[in-house]
Amino acid sequence: MAMVRRRSDGFQWARNFIWDTVFPVRRRKSGFLSGALSLVIIIVMGIAFIFALIIRQFLDHPIVFTLIIVSLGIVFHIYQSNISDDFDNKIQSEMNENKSTLVSLYRTSIHHDPFGNPYRDKWVAHIDNFLRTRVVPEVRNYEQWRVSERGKKAAQLVDEFTVKQDREQRNDRPSLVADPRDLTPAQYEQHCADILSYLGWSVRVTQASRDHGADVIAEKYGHRLVLQCKRYAQPVGNKGVQEAYSALHLYDGSIACVVAPAGFTAQAKREATGLRVQLLHHAELEALDSRLQAAA
Repeated sequence: MAMVRRRSDGFQWARNFIWDTVFPVRRRKSGFLSGALSLVIIIVMGIAFIFALIIRQFLDHPIVFTLIIVSLGIVFHIYQSNISDDFDNKIQSEMNENKSTLVSLYRTSIHHDPFGNPYRDKWVAHIDNFLRTRVVPEVRNYEQWRVSERGKKAAQLVDEFTVKQDREQRNDRPSLVADPRDLTPAQYEQHCADILSYLGWSVRVTQASRDHGADVIAEKYGHRLVLQCKRYAQPVGNKGVQEAYSALHLYDGSIACVVAPAGFTAQAKREATGLRVQLLHHAELEALDSRLQAAA
């Protein structure tokens, strides 16, 4: 009986509220509220009233109310876990698919100051580009997503994955352990040849004259790769590009490359674009091999 009385009181309160607040406004016809708006208010108040009755019903049965709240919490947790698992699977899949490229970018981006401290700005920029284009291309405000917990975790996963892959590859390949700064020019040529040989290329170090000659000739996938290897302390200029282009025709090659650990000048990059000569760090030879394999 008490429950019936409470429900009757609730209905009476809602009816009086609607009658006293909505319909008088309509009767005044002040122009402030139209009939359509009054109808919307009635509907909203009706929904609110029903919701209030449901809450009161739950309060009369606290155990049921508690069970429903706990159930909703469990459902929400499962939903969030599924979203997290889907995201982790996606980023892992993208990292595996782009493993060679990530490792190559990592090796060419990390530099150290005279005290041995690493410069990571370029590598962090590559991580952001990978996440923005491969993992979350649908995110409109990437900068906001990037500083979220999920964004920070994603960047950390990419960094840790790449560092681990780089370490494992270096342990598996003695030819990649050597620091190019400790090598003579001839040793650097052999260093590049060893990398290609490990990747399955048929390799020949020419020992040719440094004037318009190729340092390394490698064949695979129907391509003849002509390499100029420049173990310079400073970026390579356009002279090295011209030498590689001349060697391409001299050795009847299909791809000309200049390989150097210290990068290239802006003029060399413009020259290479016009002559279609590829400019590479020796750590990028594996990525070149992967691209040629995919196109074969």
